Amino acid sequence: MFYRRTEMKKAIVGLIAILSICLVVISPVWAESNKSDVRRSKEDGWNVAWGNEINHAKELQFSGAVAASVACICTAPLQGFVAAELESTATTIANQLTDVSKKFVIKLLLDSLENGGVKRISRFDLEAGLATYNHWRKVIYHEPRPRMGRCGPSWARFNCPEEAHMEEVERKVPLPNTFQPYVRFRAQ
Repeated sequence: MFYRRTEMKKAIVGLIAILSICLVVISPVWAESNKSDVRRSKEDGWNVAWGNEINHAKELQFSGAVAASVACICTAPLQGFVAAELESTATTIANQLTDVSKKFVIKLLLDSLENGGVKRISRFDLEAGLATYNHWRKVIYHEPRPRMGRCGPSWARFNCPEEAHMEEVERKVPLPNTFQPYVRFRAQ
């Protein structure tokens, strides 16, 4: 039984590693995104302090922490990763806000992620959240399409055989999202 459990853990860790590497490889830096639109919508009427972006490299590190937690049957690697990211993000946000402690930012982030919504403190509205950026890549290719053959008068074309032709098609191929924590506030 122990042998099977060990083999299962190795298989899970290997699968997570392979999927994580694929995630990073298929997410090229030349992809397009809606990052500027999302930021503009979050900043509309608010002052925003942005945390560290959770990009594909961070997702790979997260997957490694999950894999390590599975391998050791403990949560220490995952807890360590999350704690370090929370600390780093809180420091980045606190440095952008004057007279706000890192401890307060961590409390606000955790509370907002758990309960959501805008918090009213004195005459200020505060909100913490996670902005989601969609990424995609435009792909242009030629696709075969059927069309009616050209024979006889137009009223008799239903008897003509279809012929194939190639049509240029442009599609957006979705890529994995990235995320960015933020704290925003406004005076009321």
